[in-house]
Amino acid sequence: MGLEKTKSLHNYLTMKSLLEKFCREFGTHIVKTIRRSQLENLQVKRQKEGMALATIDYEFNAVKIMVNKAFNDDLLGGETLKVFKGIKSMLKKNANARNRVLSPQEFYQILEKMISPGKGPLLMAFRTGMREGEILNLVWSRIDLENRLIELEAIDTKDGEPRTIPIPADVLEIFKRTPKALHDPHIFLWKGKKIRGEQFRVWVQQACKDANIPYGRTVKDGFVPHDLRHGFVTFMRKAGVDRSVIMELTGHSTDSMFHRYNEIDSDDRRKAMNKFDEFLQKEQEKIDQKDANAKVGV
Repeated sequence: MGLEKTKSLHNYLTMKSLLEKFCREFGTHIVKTIRRSQLENLQVKRQKEGMALATIDYEFNAVKIMVNKAFNDDLLGGETLKVFKGIKSMLKKNANARNRVLSPQEFYQILEKMISPGKGPLLMAFRTGMREGEILNLVWSRIDLENRLIELEAIDTKDGEPRTIPIPADVLEIFKRTPKALHDPHIFLWKGKKIRGEQFRVWVQQACKDANIPYGRTVKDGFVPHDLRHGFVTFMRKAGVDRSVIMELTGHSTDSMFHRYNEIDSDDRRKAMNKFDEFLQKEQEKIDQKDANAKVGV
């Protein structure tokens, strides 16, 4: 965890905390003496302690990354690597998959109730499909206002791949209204500091409550901020955007063969965002027409 490249990762503090927790169990062991059965016992122990399966997997994935790095630096042998790589995930594939997609009308109801410092990040999540961490950690050096582009570098993204995202008109207005001198280096601040993910989610929860929209992973039809990525992909698809372009915009790496044989350029990205704009405009026109009809009793 002392590598400078590792320290620059957006999830560095989370990984550091999980690895410290792991070391409290095995810190006195020589790594090559750790057996698979011991690791599996720790997984069960974590579950009995009430840790979510996804969090257990996150901890062990962090450990695997560390062990793999040590192997690549010739600090560990293949047999040790085999022990750690052989640990299976606790969470079954797609067990945490969600299909909650807010309608545009629901989203704007939440946005209206959202506390002012959170409006920008919330709108960005809806309009760009960016991850929460990518948004809250966004700095001015990644913004090209002249060409209306967000240029994320490898250290900014979950998958460690750079990504370019066109800036929609409504997000551009937020950037232009934000006093850069007071918001440096991070764009989105609260009380002079970068907005924390925990704080942002509290704001979203309250906004959902005020908008009478269910909130929470375990609540029926409950919404959580990450669902906005699902919505972005869904609405992009409905707007007719090619799925390889959507994957490029969101940084998804699945469907790799399809993605590999499709080259995505700047024009593709801009057309994708324009189509999304048109889709949202039509949705708003439907809402306006419905309201107008209700007023005249149609």
